[in-house]
Amino acid sequence: MSTPKLFQQYKLGRMQLQRRVVMPGLTRNRAERDGIVTDTIVEHYRMRAAVPGTFLRTEATYVLEQDAGLPWRGLPGIWNDEQTAAWKKVRKTLLARGNRVIQLICGTTRLLVPFTQRDRLFSARYGRLDV
Repeated sequence: MSTPKLFQQYKLGRMQLQRRVVMPGLTRNRAERDGIVTDTIVEHYRMRAAVPGTFLRTEATYVLEQDAGLPWRGLPGIWNDEQTAAWKKVRKTLLARGNRVIQLICGTTRLLVPFTQRDRLFSARYGRLDV
């Protein structure tokens, strides 16, 4: 019996995947108030990549501080060097085990004026939204 296609190798761009199964990004909301991923997050990704060759997509990671909204939300970012260094720990952990990872970049500037601006949401299509 042959191996089902789902579990066969697959070439995605320049990446050779061991199987066609990909872990989707999961919003964890466990970053520190300043958007820095913690050792808990590193462990979260390490556990999900226990089998070498796993392909993971990270949770939504914000590139601009104002896109992340309220600081208590625990949303990770890459808008400063400290945050980028913390994400490098995740990447290093995954790559050391022979896994593949891509960063899910998130930006909402066009859709939303952050809560930090007088607790208002603003939609590019509908204008101000009362919340």
